[in-house]
Amino acid sequence: MKTLSATSPDAHAGDFALRLMVEGYATATLGLIAFLTINGVSGIPAVAEIGTAALIVIGLLLPAAGTLRLRGALDANRRAARDGLVMQALGLVGLLLGLVPIEISSSLSVLYVVSAVLIIVSGAAALAGTFLIRRHSSDIGTSIGRGADYLILGTVLIFIGAAVILGSNVAFYFVLSSVGNTVYCDVGATILACGSVIAAYACFVMHARRGPGLASPEYVHESHEDDDRARRREEWHEGTRTFGGDVLPSPIGHRS
Repeated sequence: MKTLSATSPDAHAGDFALRLMVEGYATATLGLIAFLTINGVSGIPAVAEIGTAALIVIGLLLPAAGTLRLRGALDANRRAARDGLVMQALGLVGLLLGLVPIEISSSLSVLYVVSAVLIIVSGAAALAGTFLIRRHSSDIGTSIGRGADYLILGTVLIFIGAAVILGSNVAFYFVLSSVGNTVYCDVGATILACGSVIAAYACFVMHARRGPGLASPEYVHESHEDDDRARRREEWHEGTRTFGGDVLPSPIGHRS
């Protein structure tokens, strides 16, 4: 069984990937908090709006990049875990693309349909990916599922928040006033921010419980036991001697 040491390139890549995910979700949270402070307020400088948008974009791209980086650190035979990580990354990128039409469209148009399709499909992909990650959490170096459970909850909240924002913008053209749209968009952004905080904590927990390398302490312990058994078998075969057609072990255990 393959064991990754603390100095393994794959181990360092996995650690860096999880840190990238934590930092990304934290950045998204800051961007959403900034959005809550300027949404519906007139006279906001363009630089503040651009900076807020940049924080949200970076905050969604960094976890996606970290997820793909973590996938690259896994062995090719960890197919289910690798697929789950890819689906999670694609879900985050799809969410970002789904939010763009909401911001650039000044009237009710087909862009909102595109946005709705992207958010729904991306949400389904990301959620399916997190369930795969939860089921195969040991393959990515965490022996407990608590971090993956938090990631599932965070992912659900992130996409619920995005759906609320989309629904509020669509309802604005039919039933909601400008103030009502602002309030519901703030509610959606708050839900999304809560999801980002939980997702960041989930990645932090997964990183903290992984031990010094890519493998979890239990995984490393089991690997060491397997290595010890293999070494003892090799010593047994090397130390055997044939006597009268019978294979008798030499007294390996009595060496001085």
